[in-house]
Amino acid sequence: MKKSIGIISKASSIANFYKDILSQVFTDNIDIYTYSIEEKTIKLLHNCDLYLLSATSDDIKKYKWAEDFLPPESKTVKADIVFSKKAIDILKKYPVGTKALIVNQNKHMTMESLSQLTHLGISNIEFFLYYPKMKKVPSVDLAFATGEKELIPSKISNCIDLGCRKLSVNTIYEIALKLDLTFVLKEKEFENYINSLAVKNYSLQKISYNNLTTELKLEAILNSLDSGVIIMDEQNNITMINDVAKNLLQLKFNILGKSIKEVFPWLSITPLPIFTNENSKLIKIENNEISVSIMPLLLKNKFLGNFALLEKFDLSEKKQNALRIQKIKKKSYAKFTFEDIIGTSSAIQSVKDIAIRMAANNCSIILEGDSGAGKEMFAQAIHNASPRRDSAFVAINCAALPETLLESELFGYTEGSFTGAKKGGKIGLFEFANGGTLFLDEIESMSPMMQVKLLRVLQEKEIVKIGATEPIGIDVRIISSTNENILEKISQSKFRKDLYYRLNVIPIRIPSLKERKEDIFSLIKYFQNELNTNFELTDTVKSIFLNYPWLGNVRELRNLIEYFSCLDISKIDYIHLPEPFQNSLIQNHIKVNFKKSSVNNSSHLKFLPQEVAVLQVLENRYSYGKGFGRNGIIKACEDMGCLITEHEVREILKKFQKEKYVRVNKGRSGTYLTEKGNNIIKKLKNLS
Repeated sequence: MKKSIGIISKASSIANFYKDILSQVFTDNIDIYTYSIEEKTIKLLHNCDLYLLSATSDDIKKYKWAEDFLPPESKTVKADIVFSKKAIDILKKYPVGTKALIVNQNKHMTMESLSQLTHLGISNIEFFLYYPKMKKVPSVDLAFATGEKELIPSKISNCIDLGCRKLSVNTIYEIALKLDLTFVLKEKEFENYINSLAVKNYSLQKISYNNLTTELKLEAILNSLDSGVIIMDEQNNITMINDVAKNLLQLKFNILGKSIKEVFPWLSITPLPIFTNENSKLIKIENNEISVSIMPLLLKNKFLGNFALLEKFDLSEKKQNALRIQKIKKKSYAKFTFEDIIGTSSAIQSVKDIAIRMAANNCSIILEGDSGAGKEMFAQAIHNASPRRDSAFVAINCAALPETLLESELFGYTEGSFTGAKKGGKIGLFEFANGGTLFLDEIESMSPMMQVKLLRVLQEKEIVKIGATEPIGIDVRIISSTNENILEKISQSKFRKDLYYRLNVIPIRIPSLKERKEDIFSLIKYFQNELNTNFELTDTVKSIFLNYPWLGNVRELRNLIEYFSCLDISKIDYIHLPEPFQNSLIQNHIKVNFKKSSVNNSSHLKFLPQEVAVLQVLENRYSYGKGFGRNGIIKACEDMGCLITEHEVREILKKFQKEKYVRVNKGRSGTYLTEKGNNIIKKLKNLS
């Protein structure tokens, strides 16, 4: 539908000049009417969508009665004018030092013209101001007019007309915005018009925000919202409404100035108290459910009116879900890359090479390995090396949640689908990870029902929320992990074979730390840098580390380095190690010595095998000045292959204490080998 513009100017010639400009830019999208204040054609004013006021400030004040002819709540734009490129090219041809008059209708417009020329870099001409009411004419031979050559004094022989100044880019932009015709700003006609103006390096982004009126700024803000807005005064008369509200309410006529009760009786607004919070209701228009919230406009506790926010009810839910997705994606990202996986051993390098090659495709990957070996680290590195690196990486431990909770976390649910369901429903992790990667840790713990649902997702590439009927298409790469033998679980009917082979397109086994012990010291250095700590290890400790089983893998090693960091000791020796590491050294020594020892002792050294084992256990602590409790002795003896009961240990220690081979302390310090006992064990070794 065409828009209409009324141009109101002092003279009809200027109004027609601006009409030509607007016709050039807006082509056949507008109808234009011109009115002259001097000729009083303004009395014939049409009801236009917008009025362009081209009169000067003095004219507006002088002809203030013209405002009475404008319809109520009319949209108006005051013309801002600038020089053309052609005019500037004429002025630049004059030599430096030229003196000339700059002529316009009044003092204000003449000074404005001079200011623009100076801003545009015209420094070769020394200008003198002239306007008709001046009593004395400056003594020069050259004068420049801006479209009104008749204003130049008659005694000036050399008169040049630079042509009327044109409508500025800001003026065109403001008209287009107020008439909802912003598409013309992308057209060739607008570009051609811009090129005719004396404005350098113009772009829409450079339009001065400060040059726009407060009314236009507010209108631009309101129309940029995706919610409908209706603003009312103290009497609940409508003062502003944005385009979204017009579309939602399917308005086909102008409602500005009308009472909200008259136009929308179903809102039934009552005067709101100053400190009221919100008055919301749900309405239905053409099968569309629309949420309407009415709130007061307050300024320093003074009531100025009300405003209403309108939006489609389903859009409100989508907004909440979109924000939830943004929130989870900020937290759900992969921070590790393959460069963060430390190690030069052939075991780890081989796995890294395979994982790097497999990262480039979208196939499902299953990572196998002991707990603490770094399966999630590999999953994150694979994601960051894949084409999905810019999307979300979402991880969930399948063993950490019960079946029903795991289902709602993965698939999400609709509002009211079960007791306690959140208002608006919830987005599932599959949707959060859409376009990215979903890491399912400890997949072997997933229930049979969830295995069936996951299999369907992998087959159909879609999910159905709890409580919903319509499927949602997804594009997610699945990386799963396990620290158990899934094939054994399949044989026990605890895991679906078809799901396993869907997940196991690319199997990758992560080696445990005991399989790549040559990486231990590289990892220690890495963790030292990460934790900003510095210490050395004695040869004894290094030997213990190389022989220790590392059941907790890399995670256990990092925890140990953090423990050393807290100790704040420059050199870590045997005595600084936690007890499991000390026991490891003792047990290793005992195993070797017990195998070498013999119970076929000489007649004066008769010991049972269990007694020899207890002596050897205590001997390995003797050199470090350490004692051993009964439970520790029992375990150490069992590790060396000698089964012994607590009663037997108690009786043996009583015998050794009587012979002064040991010293039994009260409390946790335990039993210590004496020097006599140490000599006895040495003799036994010599006899073996």
